[in-house]
Amino acid sequence: MPTLHQHTTSQDTRGVLFDFDGTLGASLPAWTDAFDAALREHGVTLPHETVIHHCFNTCPDEVVRTHAIADGVKFKQRCWENATERMSDVPPYPQAPETLSALREHGFKIAIVTNSRRTAIEPVLSRWRIEHLLDAVLTIEDVSHGKPDSEMIHHALNRLNISPSHAYIVGDSKSDIIAGKRAGIKTIAFSPQDNWKYHALEALRLSEPSHVIHSFADLWEILGLGNINKVPTFPYRAD
Repeated sequence: MPTLHQHTTSQDTRGVLFDFDGTLGASLPAWTDAFDAALREHGVTLPHETVIHHCFNTCPDEVVRTHAIADGVKFKQRCWENATERMSDVPPYPQAPETLSALREHGFKIAIVTNSRRTAIEPVLSRWRIEHLLDAVLTIEDVSHGKPDSEMIHHALNRLNISPSHAYIVGDSKSDIIAGKRAGIKTIAFSPQDNWKYHALEALRLSEPSHVIHSFADLWEILGLGNINKVPTFPYRAD
């Protein structure tokens, strides 16, 4: 039986691993609001820019210590609950569903690798009608260590039966890029302008991804999927 880092692979199959929040789903504002709501529930009111910094760049335990939050466990649980409630309004990024469909048509295997919980994202995938396009969905509950550790990436490669040399990860944060590099796969930083206040473009570049893209059309060029403008709109549900 192969160990975690030994990949028994199909020789020519290529695969793409996608982060969810901030990559497939335009959920960064929802996470910010959820984090802000949890802070306010615990008597902490902060400027919006500080909330963003804490939400995406600070360990939750450090936030608890810095603001003397009495019940850190409850605070973190409320962050998850608030975010899950807000996921019902999260849309996909433009052309994300069409990209998944095109990847399937071109023989790619596809997985989601997310530090979010399954209960937060699975209803969204169902609402978008894209579950059938995915070969695997790995969440924080499936591993001992989330990204930037490479454990989730290795699990995904084993599930998809592909080698690191034939795999890409697409993600919006440094943790995605670091995890991919640690696993030895090609890394693509997804950085549309709407994401810049959450994950600065220059900070992403410093993580030295293989590529930086600003839209899914850019990904089509890298992976040789053809002309995205000639593809019909994917029939996902926005509500």
